[in-house]
Amino acid sequence: MLFDINPSTGEITVKGLIDYEQKDKYEIEIQASDKGLAPLTTEKSVIIKIVDVNDNTPEIDITSFSSSIPEDSRPGTTVALVSVNDFDSGTNGKVICNV
Repeated sequence: MLFDINPSTGEITVKGLIDYEQKDKYEIEIQASDKGLAPLTTEKSVIIKIVDVNDNTPEIDITSFSSSIPEDSRPGTTVALVSVNDFDSGTNGKVICNV
């Protein structure tokens, strides 16, 4: 279990590694009971939403058409295709390329 609960205070804490890219929310069942002679118990579901952080570096894949090009290549000649991917979400996953 990735979360723990303090039985006295009800504070839920993280006790394992969380990765947004693997799972973006968790639903845990909380059970509470009193200390009566005939204890009464109730349950409640708690949903914990994970917020992505910028923890993945972009991955670059280059497809080269040739290892060399002639010196008289025209402007606009394609020499390679660059593909970039970042597994983070939202703004953290948007990439730009420059030379």
